Amino acid sequence: MLLARSHAETGMRSLGAIRSNPDLSALETAAEWDVQATQAEVRRWETEDMLTNLRADHARVEVADQVAASRA
Repeated sequence: MLLARSHAETGMRSLGAIRSNPDLSALETAAEWDVQATQAEVRRWETEDMLTNLRADHARVEVADQVAASRA
């Protein structure tokens, strides 16, 4: 996830540099697409991390329920 965030930050800086230089204006559309793609990758990693945490929490609850049921 850190790498994806780093790529997104680099893309934003590149886009800013492209926008500030009229000679590079032809690259702006491609740079915008790149920024959008890297931001989507960050969101994907964040979502996967959240789902991993939810699955782990669910597994802990299931184990605790099984332990409680076996003791009863």
